[in-house]
Amino acid sequence: MRGGASAIVTIASGLAAAVAPGFGPYGAAKAFLEAASRIWAQDLAGSGVDVNVLLPGGAADTDLLPPSPDRKGADGYLLCPGVMRAPILRLASDASTGHTGERYIARLWNGPETARDPGIAKPRIM
Repeated sequence: MRGGASAIVTIASGLAAAVAPGFGPYGAAKAFLEAASRIWAQDLAGSGVDVNVLLPGGAADTDLLPPSPDRKGADGYLLCPGVMRAPILRLASDASTGHTGERYIARLWNGPETARDPGIAKPRIM
């Protein structure tokens, strides 16, 4: 347990999904979560509540994508949803206490230092 501290880990998809045609509700919700997470991390700084964002790092092989013989992500691949397991467990554990306002990519995960994404200084939609 986090010994009195708390963790919020939001699952995002990245800018590509946020602005993809046909992904209106999904993309808008994911863009909101990224923006809200950044705000929450700042608003909750010093409170013992850490807020971070975790992205799979590509399209995950879930039912969000319709069945098709050429089902694949934009990069031609699909990630196993299990790629999220180790990072989410770490980010929700005591080992991550004090890490807040960060964005991580699960596909690159070999510990938090290898998967940290510097992101962008300010949101850019267009």
